Amino acid sequence: MAPELRISYLPQDSAFLKGTLPEYIRSQGIEKSLFFSILRELDLARDAFDGRLED
Repeated sequence: MAPELRISYLPQDSAFLKGTLPEYIRSQGIEKSLFFSILRELDLARDAFDGRLED
């Protein structure tokens, strides 16, 4: 393996997510504008930002 190769595991279970996206962003200390910019770059619809995470 190449020394710069990094293997990560990201679980697909989202059952722990609760509340709204802005609440989650605040709780994680994430920069809000950057986070939303990345989601828009991934072609996520803006109306998806308004729902509850558990939905």
